[in-house]
Amino acid sequence: MSKGLTPFLLGHGLTEQLGRRSQDLPQYDLVQDTRVMAVLLDGGEHLHEEERFAAMAVAERLGLDPHQKLGTMLPTVATRLLPRIRQRGLTATYELERRCVVPTAAMMRAGLPIDTVGWKHLVERRTQANTEATQRIQKEVGCTEERRIARYVSKLGASDTSRAALMPLRGNVVVDSLLLMRSNQAFLSDLGPKVLEASSLDPAGRVHGHLDPLGTATGRYTCRGPNLLGLEKAVEVRDLVVAREGHRLIAADYSAADLRVLAKLASEHELVTLFANSGDPHRMTASVLFGVPESEVTASQRTAAKAVNFAVVFGAEASGVSEYARSNYGISMTRYDAMKFISRFKDHYIQIGNWQLLLLDSDSSESRSLGGRLRSGPMTNGARLNSPVQMSTSDALKMAIVALYPMLSSLGAEILLPVHDELLVEVPLELVDDIADLIEEEMENAMSSLLDNKVAVKVDVGVGRSWGDTGRT
Repeated sequence: MSKGLTPFLLGHGLTEQLGRRSQDLPQYDLVQDTRVMAVLLDGGEHLHEEERFAAMAVAERLGLDPHQKLGTMLPTVATRLLPRIRQRGLTATYELERRCVVPTAAMMRAGLPIDTVGWKHLVERRTQANTEATQRIQKEVGCTEERRIARYVSKLGASDTSRAALMPLRGNVVVDSLLLMRSNQAFLSDLGPKVLEASSLDPAGRVHGHLDPLGTATGRYTCRGPNLLGLEKAVEVRDLVVAREGHRLIAADYSAADLRVLAKLASEHELVTLFANSGDPHRMTASVLFGVPESEVTASQRTAAKAVNFAVVFGAEASGVSEYARSNYGISMTRYDAMKFISRFKDHYIQIGNWQLLLLDSDSSESRSLGGRLRSGPMTNGARLNSPVQMSTSDALKMAIVALYPMLSSLGAEILLPVHDELLVEVPLELVDDIADLIEEEMENAMSSLLDNKVAVKVDVGVGRSWGDTGRT
C-alpha cells in the first residue's frame, strides 16, 4: 500500500461490502474509500450512472490499466484522487464521508426490528380496505373505469385525479376512497410485501436494507432492498417497528433544520432572533402572510404558512407553492394567493430574498454546503436554491452519526436508520435516559458547529417501545 495510506483499510464501495460481511467491523476512522472520492468529485452530476463509479471505470479515467487486479490498482487510484479532493476543496467532506462508511455498514447489519405478525395483519387490513373502497366507488360512480371517475371528480372541481387535485376535495366519498386506495396500493405493491420478504431472511425477523450515504446529489441517504427510508409516518406503520426485548427506541430529529440552515446561509436576522427565543417559525410566517398577531394565528393559517416556508426553501415559484400546499397539506391555494404570500414572505425575510437572488444571478454551475460539500452540473432554479440548504443538513446529520457511533457502540446501542433529519436508535432499557441526553447533545453540537453557533439549534427526542410510541411521526 502506498505511503501515507498504510494505517487504513483501503477499498472501493466499502459500505456495501462491510454491510454484508459477518466479521468484526474495522475502526470507523481507519477507512479510505476510492468510490467515495470519485462520487464526491463528480458532485452529483452523473449520480445515476452507477457504472461510471465502478472501480475499473474510475481507474480507466485516471489512465490506469483496468486489467490490473483491484488490490494492486487501488492504492494508485487513491493517491491520484486524494490531491483532486484537496484541490476541489472537498477534504472536510471526504473526511466526514469516509468516517460514515463503518457506521453505515453497522446500520445495515443491525437491521430494523419489525413485528412481522403485525405487519402481515396490516397488509391484510389494507388489502381489505382497498376492496371496500373499490365497492364504494362502484356504488357512487357506477363503475371503476378511470375515465368515468375522472369525469365524476371534474364535476367536483378537480382538474384531474392526481393526489394534489383531490386533496382539497376530501370529505367526498369517492375522493376519500380514491386517496385511500392510492395510498394503500403504494404500500401493497412495494414495502408491504418487500418488508415481509426481507424479514424472512433473518432469524430474528429484522429487515436489512442497503443504505447508500451518497445516494443523492445533496448527500442524503438512500435505501433499497427494501427502501426503509420510505416507511410511512403513519402510526399504524411505525408502531410495527418494535425494539427487541430489554431495549427501547429513541427517535431524535432536528426541529426546523432547513429553516435554521437557511437563516445562517442568508444571515436572516428575523429567523436568527426567532430561534434564539425558541419561537415557532411557522406561526411567525403565518402572522406575516395573513397580517394577524402571532397570538391570533389559527391552525389552518399556520399550516398554510408551513407549506409556504418549505416551498420557498425548495425554491418554488407561485405555481409550485400552490401545488406543494395542495398535495402535502390539502390546502387549496390559488396561484394569485401563492404569489401574494411569496411577496410578503420576501418582504419580511429580506435577507433570504436577497440571498436567493444572488444565487440565481450567479453564473456558477456549482453549489456548496456550509461544510464544503459540492454539487455541480446543470440544476433547476429550485435545485440551486435548495441544494446549499439540504447539503448542509446532510452534513450536520452525518457529523452527528460520526460523533455518536463510537459512543453508542461502547454502550451497547445501535443507530438503525438515518431518516432525513432524524436518527432512529435502539438502546438498552437501563441506559435509555442517559443515551437520550447524549444523542440530543451530540446532534445539537454537530449542527451548532456547522452553523458557527450563529443560530440556535433544537433537537426533539422521543422514547418508546416502538417507533410510533416515540411520538416523532
